[in-house]
Amino acid sequence: MMNIAFANRINVSTDTLNAALLRKVDNHSFSGKTFTKLVSIANRDNKLSSAVAESIFKGRAAAGGVQVDAVSVKAVKVALSDALKHVKNEHAKAQFSTWLASCDSLLSIGRDKEKKGAEFNAGPDRLALLRQHHGEPIYLASGSYGCVLKMGDHVIKQFNKADPAAVLHELNICNDYMAVAKNQHNLAYLSQGELVMPFVEGGAPTQDEVKAGVKMLYKQGFIMGDPKPGNFKVTNEGVVPIDFGQVVKIEDPHSIHKSVKFAFVHDYMRGGYRSVPDELKGEYLNIFTAMSDSLGSESPFIFATIKQIRGVGYQLPNRNPVPQ
Repeated sequence: MMNIAFANRINVSTDTLNAALLRKVDNHSFSGKTFTKLVSIANRDNKLSSAVAESIFKGRAAAGGVQVDAVSVKAVKVALSDALKHVKNEHAKAQFSTWLASCDSLLSIGRDKEKKGAEFNAGPDRLALLRQHHGEPIYLASGSYGCVLKMGDHVIKQFNKADPAAVLHELNICNDYMAVAKNQHNLAYLSQGELVMPFVEGGAPTQDEVKAGVKMLYKQGFIMGDPKPGNFKVTNEGVVPIDFGQVVKIEDPHSIHKSVKFAFVHDYMRGGYRSVPDELKGEYLNIFTAMSDSLGSESPFIFATIKQIRGVGYQLPNRNPVPQ
């Protein structure tokens, strides 16, 4: 009996992934140690990152920014498929099938990222057509992300180091807002990796007008993580947003990309909450908390000060002086 037991134990030092999996084809249960050993072997032999290996063998959701090596994941999938042919009971079959499903999910993430990258850089050079019509663009502003230019009735965002997922989010949210505002004649689009949006003519808002803009945006189904005068303009139609990088739909705040959640949480806790009307702060806090929780240990809220914690809406007890 002892020999059989030891024969079924994975030896991290000497077993290949194929050999380790074959040791488990008759298991009726799988321990945490087994999962950890498989992660170590896949990390060593198949060159999988720890995050990807844990996603496969421990069922941990891969973070939005994880890099998926399709070749390595496919190699693990082949090893699992080969071992599955030798599985002898339903318990083991279910576990191996779960691992295979995790591989398929990761490969799907990789394909989705490739598609987004292609969408980001694809499309005709519509900027060239704008230049032909309006001439060279006029500089408006710049920041750590890049700069903003004006060309005719368009603004162009040029990025120093673009995050395709974040740029596509801003593009889609801008057009979603235009649809709600019934202004679909001048939509945003991407051209050669630059974001082209409609230029809004108007004046700079006061702080109270920003709050009015936040309230109107909320009524239209959106919230903004960084409301401030620079992100709104006062027009004949009211106070309207002109920057959509941290605007999210109230009905669907959980499916947005990790980098957008991070920026929303970071900027909201560092002062965005000051421009939110009191009657909306409860709803903002609910969405802020959900985003921060989904980021886990990577949430910037981990490093929040007492002032920031209170600012976003959490109630903290007052400290009583210690009796002498």
